Amino acid sequence: MSVSLINPTGRNTQAYVFTSRDGDKYFFSYRTCIAYWGMRDGKTIKVRRPNDWGPTTGRHFNELGCGEFNMMTAEAFEQMLA
Repeated sequence: MSVSLINPTGRNTQAYVFTSRDGDKYFFSYRTCIAYWGMRDGKTIKVRRPNDWGPTTGRHFNELGCGEFNMMTAEAFEQMLA
């Protein structure tokens, strides 16, 4: 699988999905990772952090299709990605 970085919104906005070689997807609003979809401990998970910023990031959650992912605290989300 190849690595990719796309903006699936069809708009000129700073919302992206990065797909790793393993197929894991990292969702970004500007330069901040806001959600993750991939394998952890042999299970597929879809998780996101809370919207700590405002309406534009909220729109990015929805446009990127990760607004309904399971929410975890910002601290737990960042630790999971570390």
